[in-house]
Amino acid sequence: MQAAIPRKGLRAELEELLGTPHQVVLSVGAVTVTPLKFGDLPELLACLDAQQEASGGEVFSRLLELSTGLEADFISSLGEEDLRRLLEASKAANPSIYREAPAGARMRPGAQAKGGIMDSVALLIESGHTLEDIKGYTLSQIECLGLAHARLEAERRINEVCLARAAQADGKGFKNTVARLEQSLKRLS
Repeated sequence: MQAAIPRKGLRAELEELLGTPHQVVLSVGAVTVTPLKFGDLPELLACLDAQQEASGGEVFSRLLELSTGLEADFISSLGEEDLRRLLEASKAANPSIYREAPAGARMRPGAQAKGGIMDSVALLIESGHTLEDIKGYTLSQIECLGLAHARLEAERRINEVCLARAAQADGKGFKNTVARLEQSLKRLS
């Protein structure tokens, strides 16, 4: 059984999966914005923690430093239009960072989201990736690969249930089980 997977377009999917850098032309010249790597997250999170104690746009600036290789002083000297262009390129290169959480999706401190980053990394390691490899993956790559693995697993479970059911016959329970598995698959898509 194959589930329909909504597509955002082949180009967008490939750019996200392959971690494609985005070129932006500023008034001072062209700049390449590369996707943030998983291994960069601890530094960005430390900056976020420091910003919560103080105030300012240090996290945004640090994100731009990490993804462009530009110095903080240079970034702070850019004009408003250049910063807007740089932000657009950063959003295109790092969709996982800028993606908004669903409405009402607040988590209490210490709560773990099902299918969160730990689960995604565990799935990748289980599939043969090393932690060292994963550090070099973009956040979108981890997200895309984790979701794809979950979809494939859901499809395998549906197929297994169908085969098991084919070996035995009892109508209602089988139909309900398949319907629940297909709903789970649709949520993953």
